[in-house]
Amino acid sequence: MPVGEDQAQHLELVRECAGGFNSIYGPVFVKPETIISPAKRVMSLIQPRAKMSKSAPNPKSRILINDTREIISQKIKGALTDSIEGVSYDPASRPGVSNLIEIMHHMGGGIESCEDIARDCSSLSMRSFKERVTESIDAHITPMREEWNRIMNDSTSQYLNDVEQVGAERASQAASDTMRDVRNAVGL
Repeated sequence: MPVGEDQAQHLELVRECAGGFNSIYGPVFVKPETIISPAKRVMSLIQPRAKMSKSAPNPKSRILINDTREIISQKIKGALTDSIEGVSYDPASRPGVSNLIEIMHHMGGGIESCEDIARDCSSLSMRSFKERVTESIDAHITPMREEWNRIMNDSTSQYLNDVEQVGAERASQAASDTMRDVRNAVGL
């Protein structure tokens, strides 16, 4: 199961519970394997020492999949950085700039290292650097945003209803199978 680094301990607890239950009642639950995302933590745009969160009260702290290029640009322009000239990667002393570099790194598929990106951008003004960050984010999420908009704005489509129905049927079948296995394991 793909999780962020901060969720790994929760998944380990689930593994232990599943293993304990299975040791008593037989192989009922699959023990999940932890897959840590390569983007360990994406930090807030306005508080670069805090994790980016969709539940944060300030919407300027995060990028959403359906944000337009203009909204992304506004959020990145408002991202907290510092007054040091140039771009460098130093998460301890330049958390805001380093956060933007890390975001660029993950938007590019992790091809270039953060240090390479900082070196390539070192002579840019902060304004030019933030424009480049905006371009990388927008290029990465545009196909997802377009598909989101297509699905959400097509009032004639049954797609979401079909997905909901298929999901409900699968969940019901999985729950039914699990409960049958539990009843069999405990002799009911």
